[in-house]
Amino acid sequence: MLRIATIVFVLLLLTVADVSAQETAEDSLLALPVDSVAPIAADTSVAFLSDSLSQPVRSRGFFRRIADWFAKFNDIDTVYIEPQHYNFAAMLQNTNVFQVSTFRTKSDFEIRLSPDLKTKVGPYFGWRWVFLGYTIDVKNLFRNTDGTYIDISLYSNLFNLDLYYLDTGHDFKIRSNHIHPTHDTSGLTGKKFDGLSVKARGFNLFYVMNHHHFSYPAAYSQSTVQRRSCGSGLLGLGYAHHSINLDMNRIIDMYRLYVPEAQNLESVDIDEELFAANDIHFQTYTLNGGYAYNWVFAKNWLFSISATLGLSYKITDADLQERKGRPFKDFSADYVNIDFNGRMGVVYNNTKWFAGFSAIAHNFNYRSDLFTSYNTYGTFNFYVGFNFW
Repeated sequence: MLRIATIVFVLLLLTVADVSAQETAEDSLLALPVDSVAPIAADTSVAFLSDSLSQPVRSRGFFRRIADWFAKFNDIDTVYIEPQHYNFAAMLQNTNVFQVSTFRTKSDFEIRLSPDLKTKVGPYFGWRWVFLGYTIDVKNLFRNTDGTYIDISLYSNLFNLDLYYLDTGHDFKIRSNHIHPTHDTSGLTGKKFDGLSVKARGFNLFYVMNHHHFSYPAAYSQSTVQRRSCGSGLLGLGYAHHSINLDMNRIIDMYRLYVPEAQNLESVDIDEELFAANDIHFQTYTLNGGYAYNWVFAKNWLFSISATLGLSYKITDADLQERKGRPFKDFSADYVNIDFNGRMGVVYNNTKWFAGFSAIAHNFNYRSDLFTSYNTYGTFNFYVGFNFW
């Protein structure tokens, strides 16, 4: 509950700050030169002054002062970033979800699995920074599909927050394998495999260091327009809970079925270290650092790319229970891994109409004395829309 409350509080400050910052930017764009303002009559100015003096001075509330400070800190340079001129947007988006899991042992056993690409299409409706919509799986329109993928990204100039939930189900295929040093196991490639389940839920929060000149929303939520090329360093933190369940008995059954040399063997001589991958639950605490760049290569066109590496401390639920809920007690470097997050986008935005492509990828790894697991999942999207009102 504390984590949820903290995230909600940050989002509220982020929203109020962006509203104030963009209103300030828009006012500065609309301001007229002093010499273009008609002079005010003397008696009118005196009346205005007396009226203003008669009004009671209201003290600014604590949260309003925080929001004002946050807005000033989040101010943007309109030479580099053009703020949004409309409040609402409508968009049609095609979303494609991918996921790949690889398991490897020290004795060169390796198997790579992934489900078929999930393709969805649906409408979205947005208010400034928030897009809500619904997509339909066009490849499986009339049947239930296995797996749930939820990836929500909230962008502002100052912060970027990723919230994600992944439940792959069991709809995998074997894409490649190296199960036995001498047997030909190519017959397993492309076969359906229902013995793997991967689950993940968590968040990543990134601070954009050069937020006065660099705009994440320009590339990924179209709520601003980047007018000059610019880059920025990224700093962040994250938390996630992961579950991995690999059924090695299912792999052995398929090995006997599809590998001719193994069909008449009473026992299967393959690496059994991956039995340790059955029902693994672990938590991840991550510090992220990276860089992002927005390249304005033509009028109203933008190419954006960013990458962050995360220093992740991973601890199993069993170990965490032994440490009485204190993950960093008896700190060990054996729990440290490197994770990766990447983004790429191309967008055309003339402030009224926009269209483009974006891709987001998350990578998390798990390493133990017996095996290593590499997991990558994400989405790539094609979209077209317009702003109004």
